[in-house]
Amino acid sequence: MFKQLKIYYILISLPFVLLLTGSAVFFDAIQMTITRNPHPQINYTIFIIILFGGCLILVNARQLVKEARTVVDFSRAIHAKIDLDVLQEIASKYTGAVACLFQMVASSTGRSISHQEQVAIENELTNARSGLQRRNALPQYLTGLLVGMGLLGTFIGLLATLNDISTLISSFAEIDMKTASPLVVFRTMIERMKAPMQSMGIAFSASMFGLLGSIILGLMMVGVRRLQGDIFSLLHSEVARHIEFALSFEPAVSAGLTGGVAVRSGDEYKVV
Repeated sequence: MFKQLKIYYILISLPFVLLLTGSAVFFDAIQMTITRNPHPQINYTIFIIILFGGCLILVNARQLVKEARTVVDFSRAIHAKIDLDVLQEIASKYTGAVACLFQMVASSTGRSISHQEQVAIENELTNARSGLQRRNALPQYLTGLLVGMGLLGTFIGLLATLNDISTLISSFAEIDMKTASPLVVFRTMIERMKAPMQSMGIAFSASMFGLLGSIILGLMMVGVRRLQGDIFSLLHSEVARHIEFALSFEPAVSAGLTGGVAVRSGDEYKVV
């Protein structure tokens, strides 16, 4: 199971690696786009958000794989039919979102559990799931923020373009069309159209970089959510199995065997 989870390292990091590789290959074109932009601050902000978001998702993926290793190790310990004291000692060493859940499972293994204990375990399972999902909040916000930054750059560029076009149109009023040479008028128009074109460059470059970054971070988050789905699936299976075995002790307890000792037999426990 854990060997399959390691594949998510590749699935999550591959889009980010491809982005960095593409940036290195097309570095000259990107640099030209920025140098020709009279206000490149919005592009620099987008680049910083992409790098920060990508690194944050990779760190989150590393933590998730660590949590997955904990889940798999604990599952193997249960299926290996180890001593209950050893199982509790293993669970006490765990840290992270699932540590408290496994400690509760280990402490209630090999005996009957009350309805209150069952509810507590199920609530802790919900809390562990919520704790893992809360890690997605900031990366998801950064993914949407990149789209917003691209739109912001678009509006800034369009506003600057409108202002430059207004200045261009106003400049024609200063030209004496009766005495001015048509060649001079055309040359002046071409020179003064550079400002609106540069402003349009702000709009399109910001939108392009913002959307590209949002796509890359979105692909990385797809891998993160699939990894979380595998962890949740294994957690639910183990907790459901534990509760089912714990509830199977109730007939023995009601028969007056409460003073017995739980002994593992196969995948179940007997009271002797």
